[in-house]
Amino acid sequence: MAIVEFYFKQNQSWDMGPACGDVTTSSVNPAPVTTACIYIIHNKTENTTYVGYADNANHRWNGRTEVFHTFGIPKSYGKKILCAYCRPSVDSGKSMFLEGQNNCEHLLVRAVVNGLLGVTTNTNTQLSGAFFSNKIATELRVYLPSDPWGCLAGRQRVYLNGPY
Repeated sequence: MAIVEFYFKQNQSWDMGPACGDVTTSSVNPAPVTTACIYIIHNKTENTTYVGYADNANHRWNGRTEVFHTFGIPKSYGKKILCAYCRPSVDSGKSMFLEGQNNCEHLLVRAVVNGLLGVTTNTNTQLSGAFFSNKIATELRVYLPSDPWGCLAGRQRVYLNGPY
């Protein structure tokens, strides 16, 4: 079967500080232009974590950037909202879709729910309650941009034996 690996690199991560403009400073979308990817957002202050799929992180972050500016979120708070993206790999010549149930996005959501990265509150609503049951994945590895990354452990693995 296959190892599914999420390798979130330092150069593929950012914080939301630049999105926190004010009356004298414009907001800037900090997310890079990407191909299809899985992203993770971790609020270090609240210790909450969200996982998602994007066709392009920069496009996905347009609305988020506007919200930070509109609500007047301070830059010091925004800098504690950590974001990263990657394109997960699946070894052994196998493949999985990125988005949706029983695919890469769902597997990482369940890893957060199950505490693989440490104690955090998962803020996903749709995929978090459904077990991941794709038999292609027999091992999951997650590498975050640093260890620790906010309140999360940065290098983790788990073997999957049935629904996760």
